[in-house]
Amino acid sequence: MKKSRFFLLVFVIIIGLGYHFLRPLTIFSQPKITTINLDTGNYQQTALSNNTVCFRQHAVTKENLAEKARYQLLVWNLHKGEDPGWQEAIQRYSAQADFLLLQEATEQNQIPHFLSAPASWHGVQAGTFAYHGDMSGVMLLSHQLPQQYCVGSENEPWIRIPKIAQAAVYPLSSERTLLVINLHLVNFEWNPENYHNQLREMFHLVSRHQGPIILAGDFNSWSGKRLDLIQTLAKQYALNEVRFQPDLRLTFMDNPLDHVFVRDIEVLKAWTEPSDSSDHNPLFVEFELNTIGDNK
Repeated sequence: MKKSRFFLLVFVIIIGLGYHFLRPLTIFSQPKITTINLDTGNYQQTALSNNTVCFRQHAVTKENLAEKARYQLLVWNLHKGEDPGWQEAIQRYSAQADFLLLQEATEQNQIPHFLSAPASWHGVQAGTFAYHGDMSGVMLLSHQLPQQYCVGSENEPWIRIPKIAQAAVYPLSSERTLLVINLHLVNFEWNPENYHNQLREMFHLVSRHQGPIILAGDFNSWSGKRLDLIQTLAKQYALNEVRFQPDLRLTFMDNPLDHVFVRDIEVLKAWTEPSDSSDHNPLFVEFELNTIGDNK
């Protein structure tokens, strides 16, 4: 009888604590999308699937991605801005970058205000939940207006908080386009069924794209089963994994969580840097666009 009362008391305490911490949590039925320096009136919404929505320009812009000898990409999970110094770090990194792919980016952080030359950045922030009113999600930014952008989500099986992925298409010369995908994949799932569903949604965009591709983000690839799934899909669509030197990526169970995959892109240099401004170290890739359509 005493044991039963003890376990009942523990159960009541757990329920009470769960209610206390989860009461301020709001889960959006559809991803909440905020644009940065984009004229939303110039984009028409279309549904790619039940979980993914896209927005395409009514009149396709004639402004191509600025022709450069090389471009720089930053991929970074910001840990919701909970660690000191991220503002100075993101300003420093953005001074050299052409594309920013951020995960665990919150509205309250007001990230665009801390970027180098903030008015020159265009992009989309998308979130699936808010805690104490502060939306958390992913952010994809560049100095170029996207021709199209897409946002998709997939629920975590146990905690039901959706993870989110986004993509943007940028016009190039010769009527080609660049597809950039920013991922934050499902984490709390042993058998990666929802994980696979989320990947499949974004690889549907990959399958339809003919030009250069960048697929990057926090893959939460902490198991061999998850890594095998990623590598199988990458091989199927001729995506090459970027190798980093030095490689200081965050790992769990000896597996790196953050990745970059590319197609029709020549990687010139790829490295990571140690940082105390997040639990993840930032990833940097310098690259140039292949001038031919052959997959490499």
